Amino acid sequence: MNIVKSVLIATVSVFSVLAIFIYFNSMDSQRFKEQNKEFLSMFTQEFSVNWDIDQVSQYVTNDLYDKINSPKSVRILDYFRNLGSVVTIHDIKMQKYNVIDGKKVANFALKTEYEYANVYVTIMLIESNQTVKVAEFQIVPIDKAPFKKRISA
Repeated sequence: MNIVKSVLIATVSVFSVLAIFIYFNSMDSQRFKEQNKEFLSMFTQEFSVNWDIDQVSQYVTNDLYDKINSPKSVRILDYFRNLGSVVTIHDIKMQKYNVIDGKKVANFALKTEYEYANVYVTIMLIESNQTVKVAEFQIVPIDKAPFKKRISA
């Protein structure tokens, strides 16, 4: 009887700790989302002005900056220019959130209206040493447009 009681107490304790962890992780992810909504909008709008990575270089990781400056990515950016500039960002949703080696990593989806197409923009943010940077940027068509281009580190 004592063994069953001990196992039951241990099980309840483990589930309680797990529930507390999930609660605090959820609160942290919501805080991260709220803190970065404006950054996501600003980055997406500034980048779309003329699709020049140098205009937003201070907001991206070094790996992403180097990747975007490759010949293949330069062609992709030429293609993105056909979208025009951002008109409106309708919705910002956090798709995934993790803390890895002290770095906060989150994927966001932004339902975005550009001058010439409606797309989902997905952005991966990494926060390290209280600095947030874009590590990945992807455009996915909403209206079954004939493109899906991805730039990532």
